[in-house]
Amino acid sequence: MILNIGFFLLNIIPIVFMGFLLLTNPLYFRRIKQIAFVCSLLLLLIYLFLFFEVNCFFLPFQKTHGFNLNIFFNVNYVIGLDIINLLFIGLTLILMPLCILISWDSIYFRVKWFFFYLLLIEFFLINVFLSLDLIPFYIFFEGLLIPLFLLIIGWGSRERRIHASFMLFFYTLIGSLLMLMAIIFLHSTYGTTNLYILRHNNLSEYRQIFLWLAFFFRLVQKYQ
Repeated sequence: MILNIGFFLLNIIPIVFMGFLLLTNPLYFRRIKQIAFVCSLLLLLIYLFLFFEVNCFFLPFQKTHGFNLNIFFNVNYVIGLDIINLLFIGLTLILMPLCILISWDSIYFRVKWFFFYLLLIEFFLINVFLSLDLIPFYIFFEGLLIPLFLLIIGWGSRERRIHASFMLFFYTLIGSLLMLMAIIFLHSTYGTTNLYILRHNNLSEYRQIFLWLAFFFRLVQKYQ
């Protein structure tokens, strides 16, 4: 029950505060920054509570929480915690308040949208690390490109920011397709993209190499 509430809050709080930002007058710069900062602090406090509540050091996955997205495919949005994604979520939630504080005095135009995109990035990253199904993981992972693209166009330095943003988008397209092909292959072969189920299936050596290369090439592109 506690984990379910924590998962729900980690997902709903960024959405609520992004709604507050959209309703805030764009000329109230200080209030906009305060809303974004309070959101990042609340998420960090929830994370600290979950960190000391869950027993991630001894279990491969905590009890998961999810809901059915079975519309066109047999896909479930399932989220859960283990020691690895717990650390990555912690890194995200520690860095975001620092990013907001660093940007506090340096952003002075289109302030509302800048901090809106920061919260959107935080929302996507939380769901990337929480997802235990590869299709929602892929959606959130690639969804990060949208706010990153808009941040580079809107607030990037120098005259080449538009060119850089489009190069970022097209450069990552090939890697995205490779990763999508690997996910489709897993779904068509095993009937699921749930990581908790796939980890109990035996894959041949060639399939493991193909899947590793597809995911590794995409991750290298993402973070170059």
